[in-house]
Amino acid sequence: MDNPTITDCFIDWVTAVAPTGSHNSWLRRFLDGQDAKPCQRAYHRSHALEYYPSGIRHYYSPHDSELDSIIVLDGNALSNIRRDHDNEWCNKVVAILARCSAHFSRVDLAVDIMDAGRLAHDMATDALNEVLSFGKRNCTVVRGVGKGGGTTLYAGARTSPKYMRIYDKNAESKGEIKATRIEFELKAESAQAVSDSLSLYEGYTLPCRLFTGVLKEFNDWEAYPAIEKILYGEVTTLRPHKRERLMERKDWLRKQVMPTFTKGNTGNALELWQWFKETVESSHSAS
Repeated sequence: MDNPTITDCFIDWVTAVAPTGSHNSWLRRFLDGQDAKPCQRAYHRSHALEYYPSGIRHYYSPHDSELDSIIVLDGNALSNIRRDHDNEWCNKVVAILARCSAHFSRVDLAVDIMDAGRLAHDMATDALNEVLSFGKRNCTVVRGVGKGGGTTLYAGARTSPKYMRIYDKNAESKGEIKATRIEFELKAESAQAVSDSLSLYEGYTLPCRLFTGVLKEFNDWEAYPAIEKILYGEVTTLRPHKRERLMERKDWLRKQVMPTFTKGNTGNALELWQWFKETVESSHSAS
């Protein structure tokens, strides 16, 4: 791959602890402008809310002052924010969250190499053949089964502060994102170091440098030119993939359009509805 096409580095998960402080008013306005509904509790907190349309989740215990609240922006929530705005705006949201939180307990940094997942398979094969290693870090390969089975290479321990995944995003997304994804899951002191960096003004510009810094720690990458070129900046970049809310579209079809087709006593109403639904979904796939 002479000049690989990759996405800009994007943040794919954030868990923020104790979101309080001088910028809390900004965060409050951001969340107050959305609908909220109870969701499944987690992190040993007694209450949980999910905000719509962003998908941000807030866990808290209002009657226990010793338990800090936790805000989670998972991959879907951050993808929703990127869809409605752009990657820079999304990074600014995370940077402001870093300023108004005690610290991050988890943050994921990722890039997509637009190669339909080929690099992920090549690296998995090299790891299984012991051509690729990560020194003292454990290396595990998981292969999918079936015709569309993907593959994932893990480096490091799942509970360690720095954990890497390289996987076939093309297979995982069923062809929606034709890429090999390189992703770092940073926790504990590593996540806190990232939140400290992002909390600086202009910190939202740092994710790419933070990503390449961690990338260098895992290998020298000389055997993988596509990755080595990321370190040297010899790549063509594009915006991270924006996820459409397909479930919203399906709900709209079911709640708003289906009654129009099924009213009356016409015998072919359901057939007409099925044709319309398939037409809309095939149009979505083609676009």
